[in-house]
This record gives sequence, C-alpha cells and structure tokens, in this order.
Amino acid sequence: MKRLLSLTALASLIFAKSYLISPIPLPRNHIVDLDTSSYSQRELADMLQKGWVFTFLAKSSHLEEGDLLKARRELMAKFHIGQRAHGIVTGSFRVAMLIPSNIIGHYAQSTSESVLTYLGRRAETFTLRVFDMPDENTSTIQNILAELGNFDILIAPLTEKGAQNLCEAKPSIPSYVPTVRSEQIECNASDVTFGGIDYRKQIETLAHLNEEKQPVITVSDRSPLSMRLDTFVAETDEIEENIILPQRSYYRDLILQHDDLNQSVIYLNTPVLKSSLFLSQMTLEKMEPKLILSTQLNYTPRLLTLTQFRDREHMVVADSIGEMEPTMDETLSMMGDDARFNWVNYTTVVGVDRLFAQSNGTDRITTEELQGIDVNYDVHLYDAGLYRFITHPLPALMEEPEMEQEIPSFDHNATEDHDMQGDRFDEPSVYDSP
Repeated sequence: MKRLLSLTALASLIFAKSYLISPIPLPRNHIVDLDTSSYSQRELADMLQKGWVFTFLAKSSHLEEGDLLKARRELMAKFHIGQRAHGIVTGSFRVAMLIPSNIIGHYAQSTSESVLTYLGRRAETFTLRVFDMPDENTSTIQNILAELGNFDILIAPLTEKGAQNLCEAKPSIPSYVPTVRSEQIECNASDVTFGGIDYRKQIETLAHLNEEKQPVITVSDRSPLSMRLDTFVAETDEIEENIILPQRSYYRDLILQHDDLNQSVIYLNTPVLKSSLFLSQMTLEKMEPKLILSTQLNYTPRLLTLTQFRDREHMVVADSIGEMEPTMDETLSMMGDDARFNWVNYTTVVGVDRLFAQSNGTDRITTEELQGIDVNYDVHLYDAGLYRFITHPLPALMEEPEMEQEIPSFDHNATEDHDMQGDRFDEPSVYDSP
C-alpha cells in the first residue's frame, strides 16, 4: 500500500501591536490521495488500528455514519484538514474591544489574542479594533462608544469599576464583559451581558462535600475577591474561624495558633502562591484537615508544582471551564493563550462565540447559555492528584420542590489564576476578582 502524504499550504497570520490583521488566509491542510484502490469499512478500521492515519483519512471520505465517521471527524479536526472551520462566515464581521491594559496587565494581550484566534477560524473576513484605554472612567468609555456605530459587537474585559461605567454609558451594540458577573454591579443596559465565573455556585457545590458537618475554617487574605469568597462560604456554612494570611510568606506562627485545623474543613480562598505556602507549612506542623476546598482560584497546574502531594492529599478544587472545539483549544495553546486553566481566556471565547453565532446564524463551538444576563457555567470538581487534576464525583446538589421529593444529580464527565477584583490583577494566572 502506498504511503500517502499530507501536504500543507503554508500561510501566516501576522499582527503588530496595533492589531492590524494580515489579509493572508489562515493555514489549511490537504491530503493528496495517491492510491487508486478502494477499501471496505473493515479494511479502513484495520488502517486505523495500524496507525495509517492519513491513508484512512484519504480513503474514508465516503463514510456517512458510525464510529469510523466519528473517528474521521476527530482526526480531521486534530490535523486541521479540509475546510477551515465549521460554520465559516464569508461576510465581514467587525469586533471592537475595550481594554484598560495598564489595569489588567497581561490579560490585555491574552484576551485580544483569544478573540483574534476565534475570528481567524470562524470569519472569512473580519475587523478587530482594540481600544487601549488609559483608565475606565465613564467619559473615556463614552468617547470610545461614540466611534462604534458600524461595529457588530463589543468585548470588554474590565474590572467592576469599568463594567459599572460601561453599563452607565449604555452601549448601542451587543456588548460582553468576560470578567465580571452582574451581581457585582448595578446594570440596566439592555445590550450588556456578563461572563465572569460564578464563584457562589462553585462554593455551593463544594459545600455539599462536607457531609459530616465538620467545623469550617476559611483562609483568606484582604483582597476583594478573597473577602467575597468568605461571604459565599458564610451563606452555605457556619464559619467557626477565619484565618487572614499576612503579606509575609511565613505562616508557621499563625498556623500554630489554630490547632483546630486538624479534622476541620478548610476553604482556601487565596491565590495559588499563598495557598501553596499555607498548605506546605501546615504539613510541616503536622496539621491534617479532613478536607481542603477551593474554587477556580486554585485550579492551575502551578498548585501541583508548588506543593507536594501530601500537602494537597485531601484537596478538592472547583472549576467551570468547559470544552470547546479541539482545534480552537489547540490553536490558543500554540499562541500561548491557554484556555484549559485560564478562565479569563475561556470566558472571552464563550462570549465572542455566542455573539458571533447569534449575529451570523452559525453553530457554536462552546455550549454555555445565558441565565438572565450572565453566562451559566457548570461546576466540575477535581482532586489535586499526584501529577494532575482527577475528576471528583459531583454530589447531589439541590433538592427539587417538596412535591417532587427528588434530588437530581449533575451529570458531567469532565476530565489560572487570581480573579480580577478591584483595579489591578495581582496574580499572573487569573483575574483578581471577577
């Protein structure tokens, strides 16, 4: 059997700091079929088993259903073969972004690159204009909105202050804030939706793991996000103690003052660096909590590298990052904009995906829908394992109305960063407070 070659048409996607897009199209891969023979489904399955991937792809174009067709589609997506993207839009699509780069730091680049990557895969032609704002004042936002008459959508990764001012400016085009939830501000603008992670929902889910009602201790710092997480814990459990970590990284004396850490349930409401130091120093003092719970704040590979397994052996972390088209996920990773652990990048893609599909009538690559004016995210739980995060079974969460007398369970087979809250993003892994 002749070996088949995969020929790649090379192309470049080039943009400068001004975010001017090259007219050169994105790469496409094609397979040249040099074999004139035809093969049965059994023979095609045998090719797959032997690893003859490109031969299988070249000779299986006639498949209409079944597992082989599914395998073909997955391989074509993985190797970027064939059409550029499902639901490609040929008309021009214009996107504006409001980015206060001196406030949100490196997220200015990662969120804009996430939008750029998405548009590069879904739109035949598009315009992406980034407005780098010196501040988030209402007047600054209003002046920019006055220039957006012919844009289709607006993506605005802002802090709470900026999101509030955007609402007061009342944009006239569909606008999306991927970093804040509507409960954090007061918004009466009809065209603004929000995509911040739902920390309250994550903590409500984690709370059901404390089945024996062990004493609850929260560990936090004085950041706005940390304080907000403490408030969410207080809504679900009676907090016995609240430990406030100081600025210094030496926590031994503080830990020794709380011998009740043993056999307690700890909510770790601090970013990954502080969390890792606290966990390791607690181990050194032979403290063995019953359960350690944390939110999206510590769903990052850095937790696994900064701690030893025994430090996090009883730790469960909540996460709300869903799945997207594999090709998009891989492309973001190649550009250094991880969407598997960085929730800001993921929520940005969710928002532009929903607005793009809504505007053009195409299929979506993400699944989250709006609940009111906020994106509704599922919650997944993970054990902080030896080398990776391992899926933890979800508890039966909410009771149905009394007449039903049933407790539904969530069905999700799921396989960074601080939040943005306030005027700075402190942790380089995620915002410090949406």
